[in-house]
Amino acid sequence: MATSTIDRRYEKYLKLSGVKRILIHEFRRSHASYLIHKRCNPLVIAQRLGHKNVVKALIM
Repeated sequence: MATSTIDRRYEKYLKLSGVKRILIHEFRRSHASYLIHKRCNPLVIAQRLGHKNVVKALIM
């Protein structure tokens, strides 16, 4: 998917939802926090974040 398409969709859904804009890296951290909250396996979280080391994924 082209980045321009992602940007347009992001703008559209921001307006529809009324939530504040966050950076892409903040999405990554929010997703990691959500997975931790749901007690997801730390190895799965590390893999989803692209880390080879589970400890590194959990301290980011």
